[in-house]
Amino acid sequence: MPDWSKSHNGLMLCSYEQTVEKMPEVVPMIDELIPFLEYGIDDYVVDVKIHMLMPGEYPCIPNWHTDFVPRDKDLKQQPEKISGEKMYLWCSGHPHTEFKNRFKKIQTGEYEWVEFDQKVCTEDSNPSSTLGVVSSD
Repeated sequence: MPDWSKSHNGLMLCSYEQTVEKMPEVVPMIDELIPFLEYGIDDYVVDVKIHMLMPGEYPCIPNWHTDFVPRDKDLKQQPEKISGEKMYLWCSGHPHTEFKNRFKKIQTGEYEWVEFDQKVCTEDSNPSSTLGVVSSD
């Protein structure tokens, strides 16, 4: 497990190469996931959110999984245009993300990832795929 206290507090919309440069400590966990990805690693962006929580605190990233929902020219979300491409989430520990609907767990070796898509998350209803690494330790 990386020493998160010595890390950046996160990444947003980074390529794999940028992730290697900015947060090399997360690369081994992403590398374990690569054989399970729907597309090649260059087709993904990486978001890393790190929460250094005190006892009794919980991470809160409301609707982070909708960052890539297609939008119109006025930036209004268009959930009907969601493609269904996969997103991947890894949490270092509790509390874990709760999903209203179906998802798939992927055991890569040392890490357990969750595979899901925005259709599952919005269901009441970007074209980009996302790898998310969330630490709550």
